[in-house]
Amino acid sequence: MGDAGFGERLTGWRKKSGLSRVDVAKALDLEKSYLQSVEEGRVYPTRLAMLGFEKFFELQKKKHIFQRGVFLNPPTRRKGLK
Repeated sequence: MGDAGFGERLTGWRKKSGLSRVDVAKALDLEKSYLQSVEEGRVYPTRLAMLGFEKFFELQKKKHIFQRGVFLNPPTRRKGLK
């Protein structure tokens, strides 16, 4: 039996961030079907997966550079240009 409470929180975080299951699955290197099962409470996520989900959405909350499931490199500054 899965952890429905965690799945509900995960769904809330994902929707609040405006991300699709595919975006989150790609960023965390998971199968979309596994993510769906966790969200629906059919599968209990491993401790490592739970930490990955929580860290991912913590970064989202802090407004780190993120766009459509791919972490982008921070902008580089060029010396001498204004």
